[in-house]
Amino acid sequence: MNTSTELILIRHGETVWNLENRWQGHQDSDLSPLGLQQIRAVAERMAKVPFDALYTSDLPRAYRMAEAVAAITGRPMISDPTLRERKLGIFEGLTLVEIREQHPAAFEAVEIFRAELENFAGFPVRVTEVEFKDKTSAIIQMAWKHGRDHHLIKHRTG
Repeated sequence: MNTSTELILIRHGETVWNLENRWQGHQDSDLSPLGLQQIRAVAERMAKVPFDALYTSDLPRAYRMAEAVAAITGRPMISDPTLRERKLGIFEGLTLVEIREQHPAAFEAVEIFRAELENFAGFPVRVTEVEFKDKTSAIIQMAWKHGRDHHLIKHRTG
């Protein structure tokens, strides 16, 4: 009996907002032409990789990638909102320049907070410790729930 579990994490395909440097959060953006190519390439590659379960965020950009992998591999797909990218509130859909212009006080507060955390923690802050623990816990629970050895988890890490 195999006592280890392998998790394969895949990011969604490139979106139009990625190209425009827009903050996505829970909002969605169409996949770019490259993003559509990436979906096909990942699905074809995963057809050659053994795995037992396919989990995805319910956000459309992630769901589309998982859907393509499920279609080509025949594996069941499980959508779970706990795998969503973090919510970015009023910043969603905006570029950094637009955030500075439209929400200067909120932007300044976030920048001060990030700078203080980076100075205190000694590394760039991307995901808070609580967010990381919540996502990690959810992923581990998914793997245990199925009692299988190989899991494909589609998620944008934020």
